[in-house]
Amino acid sequence: MKATLCVVMLAISLSLSLSLSLSLSLSLSLSLSLSLSLSLSLSLSLSLRMNCPAGQEVYCHFRECHCHAVHECHKATDCTNDCPVGSSPTCDSNHCHC
Repeated sequence: MKATLCVVMLAISLSLSLSLSLSLSLSLSLSLSLSLSLSLSLSLSLSLRMNCPAGQEVYCHFRECHCHAVHECHKATDCTNDCPVGSSPTCDSNHCHC
């Protein structure tokens, strides 16, 4: 009888421990998604506040926004490859974008 009671108590404590770790991982995941959305909104608000000189446009990559030259183009090969690692230039509406 004592052995059965010990097994039941162990199972209950393991189940509580598992549910606690699941809730911790869910809260970490929620916190991560909140920080990602905050950084996206921060990046968006920074880009809305930036005024670039004539011939330049706001370019944001992750949380960093800066001005860069607008290159007119007719096809992607007309664009200079000053894009961040992992992206390549495309020509859209006669302007180069990464």
